[in-house]
Amino acid sequence: MKRIKNTLSQKWPEYLLEILVITIGILGAFALNNWNESRKEEIKTQKLTEFLYEELKEAERFAELNLNMNQEHIEFYRQLLDNWNRLTYDSAEAYKKNNFVSLSIYMFTYSQFFDLKDDIYRSMINEGSLGLIKNKKLLVNLSRIYNYFPPRIDQIIEQEYDLSHEINRHISYQYQAVFLDNPVDSTDWSVAMYQDFFELAQKDGALKYKIQERQRLAVTRDYLMGLAIRNIKESLEILEKRN
Repeated sequence: MKRIKNTLSQKWPEYLLEILVITIGILGAFALNNWNESRKEEIKTQKLTEFLYEELKEAERFAELNLNMNQEHIEFYRQLLDNWNRLTYDSAEAYKKNNFVSLSIYMFTYSQFFDLKDDIYRSMINEGSLGLIKNKKLLVNLSRIYNYFPPRIDQIIEQEYDLSHEINRHISYQYQAVFLDNPVDSTDWSVAMYQDFFELAQKDGALKYKIQERQRLAVTRDYLMGLAIRNIKESLEILEKRN
Protein backbone atom coordinates (compact mmCIF):
# COMPACT_ATOMS: atom_id res chain seq x y z
CA MET A 1 0.00 0.00 0.00
CA LYS A 2 2.84 2.33 0.92
CA ARG A 3 4.52 1.49 -2.38
CA ILE A 4 1.32 2.30 -4.32
CA LYS A 5 0.99 5.61 -2.50
CA ASN A 6 4.60 6.44 -3.30
CA THR A 7 4.10 5.55 -6.95
CA LEU A 8 0.94 7.63 -7.19
CA SER A 9 2.57 10.59 -5.48
CA GLN A 10 5.46 10.43 -7.92
CA LYS A 11 3.56 9.69 -11.19
CA TRP A 12 0.19 11.36 -10.67
CA PRO A 13 0.88 14.01 -13.35
CA GLU A 14 1.58 11.23 -15.83
CA TYR A 15 -1.60 9.34 -14.87
CA LEU A 16 -3.66 12.52 -15.01
CA LEU A 17 -2.33 13.26 -18.48
CA GLU A 18 -3.29 9.77 -19.66
CA ILE A 19 -6.80 10.21 -18.25
CA LEU A 20 -7.11 13.56 -19.97
CA VAL A 21 -5.91 12.10 -23.27
CA ILE A 22 -8.43 9.25 -23.04
CA THR A 23 -11.24 11.60 -22.05
CA ILE A 24 -10.41 14.02 -24.83
CA GLY A 25 -10.26 11.12 -27.29
CA ILE A 26 -13.71 9.87 -26.27
CA LEU A 27 -15.22 13.34 -26.37
CA GLY A 28 -13.58 13.97 -29.72
CA ALA A 29 -14.99 10.73 -31.12
CA PHE A 30 -18.48 11.74 -29.96
CA ALA A 31 -18.06 15.20 -31.44
CA LEU A 32 -16.83 13.80 -34.75
CA ASN A 33 -19.73 11.34 -34.85
CA ASN A 34 -22.21 14.13 -34.14
CA TRP A 35 -20.60 16.28 -36.82
CA ASN A 36 -20.86 13.44 -39.32
CA GLU A 37 -24.51 12.88 -38.46
CA SER A 38 -25.25 16.58 -38.71
CA ARG A 39 -23.45 16.72 -42.04
CA LYS A 40 -25.45 13.76 -43.36
CA GLU A 41 -28.67 15.38 -42.17
CA GLU A 42 -27.71 18.67 -43.79
CA ILE A 43 -26.94 16.97 -47.12
CA LYS A 44 -30.21 15.03 -46.97
CA THR A 45 -32.15 18.19 -46.15
CA GLN A 46 -30.49 20.02 -49.04
CA LYS A 47 -31.41 17.29 -51.52
CA LEU A 48 -34.98 17.03 -50.26
CA THR A 49 -35.51 20.79 -50.43
CA GLU A 50 -34.14 20.84 -53.98
CA PHE A 51 -36.59 18.11 -54.99
CA LEU A 52 -39.37 19.90 -53.13
CA TYR A 53 -38.53 23.16 -54.89
CA GLU A 54 -38.90 21.51 -58.31
CA GLU A 55 -42.18 19.92 -57.25
CA LEU A 56 -43.49 23.30 -56.11
CA LYS A 57 -42.41 24.90 -59.41
CA GLU A 58 -44.44 22.27 -61.24
CA ALA A 59 -47.37 22.94 -58.90
CA GLU A 60 -47.07 26.65 -59.66
CA ARG A 61 -47.18 26.03 -63.43
CA PHE A 62 -50.16 23.70 -63.10
CA ALA A 63 -52.09 26.03 -60.78
CA GLU A 64 -51.50 29.12 -62.95
CA LEU A 65 -52.61 27.21 -66.07
CA ASN A 66 -55.82 26.17 -64.30
CA LEU A 67 -56.34 29.71 -63.03
CA ASN A 68 -56.03 31.19 -66.52
CA MET A 69 -58.43 28.65 -67.98
CA ASN A 70 -60.94 29.28 -65.21
CA GLN A 71 -60.71 33.05 -65.70
CA GLU A 72 -61.63 32.54 -69.35
CA HIS A 73 -64.73 30.70 -68.20
CA ILE A 74 -65.57 33.52 -65.78
CA GLU A 75 -65.18 36.11 -68.54
CA PHE A 76 -67.47 34.12 -70.81
CA TYR A 77 -70.16 33.88 -68.12
CA ARG A 78 -69.83 37.60 -67.44
CA GLN A 79 -70.29 38.52 -71.08
CA LEU A 80 -73.09 36.03 -71.52
CA LEU A 81 -75.04 37.30 -68.50
CA ASP A 82 -74.33 40.98 -69.17
CA ASN A 83 -75.75 40.59 -72.66
CA TRP A 84 -78.48 38.10 -71.79
CA ASN A 85 -81.30 40.23 -73.22
CA ARG A 86 -79.23 41.26 -76.25
CA LEU A 87 -77.84 37.88 -77.35
CA THR A 88 -77.57 37.52 -81.12
CA TYR A 89 -75.89 35.28 -83.66
CA ASP A 90 -73.11 37.89 -84.07
CA SER A 91 -72.37 37.95 -80.33
CA ALA A 92 -72.16 34.16 -80.26
CA GLU A 93 -69.76 34.22 -83.20
CA ALA A 94 -67.64 36.80 -81.36
CA TYR A 95 -67.39 34.48 -78.34
CA LYS A 96 -66.37 31.66 -80.63
CA LYS A 97 -63.64 33.72 -82.30
CA ASN A 98 -62.27 34.77 -78.91
CA ASN A 99 -62.02 31.11 -77.83
CA PHE A 100 -64.33 31.61 -74.86
CA VAL A 101 -66.54 28.67 -75.74
CA SER A 102 -66.92 25.77 -78.08
CA LEU A 103 -69.17 26.02 -81.11
CA SER A 104 -72.16 24.92 -79.04
CA ILE A 105 -72.66 27.57 -76.38
CA TYR A 106 -74.59 25.27 -74.05
CA MET A 107 -71.55 23.06 -73.33
CA PHE A 108 -70.30 24.31 -69.95
CA THR A 109 -68.76 21.13 -68.59
CA TYR A 110 -65.33 21.45 -66.96
CA SER A 111 -63.89 18.45 -65.13
CA GLN A 112 -60.16 19.19 -64.74
CA PHE A 113 -59.43 18.40 -61.10
CA PHE A 114 -56.86 20.37 -59.12
CA ASP A 115 -54.48 17.42 -58.99
CA LEU A 116 -51.11 18.72 -57.81
CA LYS A 117 -48.16 16.35 -58.08
CA ASP A 118 -47.05 15.70 -54.48
CA ASP A 119 -44.74 12.66 -54.61
CA ILE A 120 -41.85 14.38 -52.79
CA TYR A 121 -44.06 15.90 -50.10
CA ARG A 122 -45.82 12.57 -49.44
CA SER A 123 -42.57 10.61 -49.35
CA MET A 124 -41.16 13.09 -46.81
CA ILE A 125 -44.20 12.49 -44.62
CA ASN A 126 -43.97 8.70 -44.96
CA GLU A 127 -40.25 8.66 -44.23
CA GLY A 128 -40.54 11.08 -41.32
CA SER A 129 -38.13 13.48 -43.00
CA LEU A 130 -40.56 16.40 -43.07
CA GLY A 131 -39.18 17.25 -39.62
CA LEU A 132 -35.91 18.23 -41.30
CA ILE A 133 -37.68 21.41 -42.40
CA LYS A 134 -37.35 23.87 -39.52
CA ASN A 135 -39.13 26.84 -41.11
CA LYS A 136 -42.62 26.86 -39.57
CA LYS A 137 -44.04 29.17 -42.24
CA LEU A 138 -42.91 26.76 -44.95
CA LEU A 139 -44.44 23.78 -43.13
CA VAL A 140 -47.77 25.59 -42.78
CA ASN A 141 -47.72 26.59 -46.46
CA LEU A 142 -46.95 23.04 -47.59
CA SER A 143 -49.84 21.67 -45.56
CA ARG A 144 -52.18 24.21 -47.12
CA ILE A 145 -50.88 23.60 -50.65
CA TYR A 146 -51.14 19.81 -50.55
CA ASN A 147 -53.76 19.10 -47.88
CA TYR A 148 -56.14 22.07 -47.70
CA PHE A 149 -56.62 23.59 -51.15
CA PRO A 150 -56.85 20.55 -53.51
CA PRO A 151 -59.82 18.80 -51.82
CA ARG A 152 -61.73 22.06 -51.46
CA ILE A 153 -61.10 23.12 -55.05
CA ASP A 154 -62.00 19.64 -56.28
CA GLN A 155 -65.24 19.80 -54.31
CA ILE A 156 -66.17 22.99 -56.16
CA ILE A 157 -65.20 21.42 -59.49
CA GLU A 158 -67.49 18.49 -58.76
CA GLN A 159 -70.32 20.95 -58.07
CA GLU A 160 -69.51 22.74 -61.34
CA TYR A 161 -69.48 19.44 -63.18
CA ASP A 162 -72.85 18.39 -61.76
CA LEU A 163 -74.36 21.80 -62.50
CA SER A 164 -73.01 21.67 -66.05
CA HIS A 165 -74.84 18.41 -66.67
CA GLU A 166 -77.94 19.91 -65.09
CA ILE A 167 -77.72 22.84 -67.52
CA ASN A 168 -77.27 20.49 -70.45
CA ARG A 169 -80.24 18.38 -69.38
CA HIS A 170 -82.33 21.53 -68.95
CA ILE A 171 -81.45 22.72 -72.45
CA SER A 172 -81.93 19.30 -74.01
CA TYR A 173 -85.42 19.06 -72.52
CA GLN A 174 -86.64 22.67 -72.73
CA TYR A 175 -85.21 23.42 -76.17
CA GLN A 176 -86.10 20.26 -78.06
CA ALA A 177 -88.11 22.26 -80.59
CA VAL A 178 -85.05 24.34 -81.49
CA PHE A 179 -82.97 21.27 -82.27
CA LEU A 180 -85.79 19.46 -84.10
CA ASP A 181 -86.65 22.46 -86.25
CA ASN A 182 -83.00 23.24 -87.03
CA PRO A 183 -81.16 19.96 -87.69
CA VAL A 184 -77.41 20.29 -88.27
CA ASP A 185 -74.88 17.89 -89.71
CA SER A 186 -71.91 19.32 -87.74
CA THR A 187 -71.18 21.03 -84.45
CA ASP A 188 -71.85 24.46 -86.03
CA TRP A 189 -75.17 26.05 -85.30
CA SER A 190 -77.08 27.79 -88.06
CA VAL A 191 -78.11 31.43 -87.80
CA ALA A 192 -81.73 30.37 -87.40
CA MET A 193 -80.80 27.97 -84.63
CA TYR A 194 -78.99 30.69 -82.68
CA GLN A 195 -81.91 33.07 -83.12
CA ASP A 196 -84.50 30.53 -81.97
CA PHE A 197 -82.36 29.48 -79.03
CA PHE A 198 -81.69 33.03 -77.81
CA GLU A 199 -85.34 34.02 -78.17
CA LEU A 200 -86.33 31.22 -75.78
CA ALA A 201 -83.32 31.68 -73.48
CA GLN A 202 -84.07 35.34 -72.81
CA LYS A 203 -87.38 34.27 -71.27
CA ASP A 204 -85.87 31.31 -69.40
CA GLY A 205 -85.20 32.55 -65.86
CA ALA A 206 -84.29 29.06 -64.66
CA LEU A 207 -81.51 28.71 -67.22
CA LYS A 208 -80.15 32.17 -66.40
CA TYR A 209 -80.12 31.33 -62.68
CA LYS A 210 -78.22 28.07 -63.29
CA ILE A 211 -75.61 29.92 -65.34
CA GLN A 212 -75.29 32.57 -62.61
CA GLU A 213 -74.67 29.78 -60.10
CA ARG A 214 -72.10 28.28 -62.46
CA GLN A 215 -70.37 31.66 -62.57
CA ARG A 216 -70.44 31.93 -58.77
CA LEU A 217 -68.74 28.55 -58.41
CA ALA A 218 -66.09 29.52 -60.95
CA VAL A 219 -65.38 32.76 -59.05
CA THR A 220 -65.06 30.83 -55.77
CA ARG A 221 -62.65 28.41 -57.40
CA ASP A 222 -60.70 31.35 -58.82
CA TYR A 223 -60.33 32.79 -55.30
CA LEU A 224 -59.10 29.51 -53.80
CA MET A 225 -56.65 28.87 -56.63
CA GLY A 226 -55.31 32.38 -56.20
CA LEU A 227 -54.65 31.70 -52.53
CA ALA A 228 -52.99 28.39 -53.38
CA ILE A 229 -50.68 30.10 -55.88
CA ARG A 230 -49.76 32.75 -53.31
CA ASN A 231 -48.80 30.02 -50.83
CA ILE A 232 -46.76 28.25 -53.51
CA LYS A 233 -44.87 31.43 -54.39
CA GLU A 234 -44.18 32.16 -50.70
CA SER A 235 -42.81 28.64 -50.26
CA LEU A 236 -40.57 28.98 -53.30
CA GLU A 237 -39.18 32.25 -51.96
CA ILE A 238 -38.40 30.62 -48.61
CA LEU A 239 -36.56 27.76 -50.33
CA GLU A 240 -34.68 30.14 -52.61
CA LYS A 241 -33.43 32.13 -49.62
CA ARG A 242 -32.33 28.92 -47.92
CA ASN A 243 -30.22 27.98 -50.91
